[in-house]
Amino acid sequence: MAKLMYVTNMSIDGHVEDATGSFDWGEPSEQLHSFFNDLIRPIGTHLYGRSMYEVMTYWETALSVPGHSDVEYEFARIWQNAEKIVYSTTLTSASTNTTSSPRSTVTLSRSSRPLLHTTSVSAAHNLPARHFMLD
Repeated sequence: MAKLMYVTNMSIDGHVEDATGSFDWGEPSEQLHSFFNDLIRPIGTHLYGRSMYEVMTYWETALSVPGHSDVEYEFARIWQNAEKIVYSTTLTSASTNTTSSPRSTVTLSRSSRPLLHTTSVSAAHNLPARHFMLD
């Protein structure tokens, strides 16, 4: 059975976005970004809600955007190579490679690589418990 890792960025007082809904406050330092790269490198599948998936789609084309650090380019390569599953009733199609939707039949329990669920705290409360059932 695959191991599920839950990751979310939040401020020390428990916020994932600022008063305007922006994530800009949480841009990681080079050292923290490198830590995240090491953390997610072995992950085989990323599980997303629609809004977090839409934020993360930036990394699909980040390698063609000049001005990123080596660590950021490394993150883009790691993210692009991972399988992504988006749980959404409103997303009509995935805009990135290696992405499927809950409308597809996906067997997670046979994966030996860890799974990563990245979302905001509020979105996690809205995700039905059945999506966490991996066996």
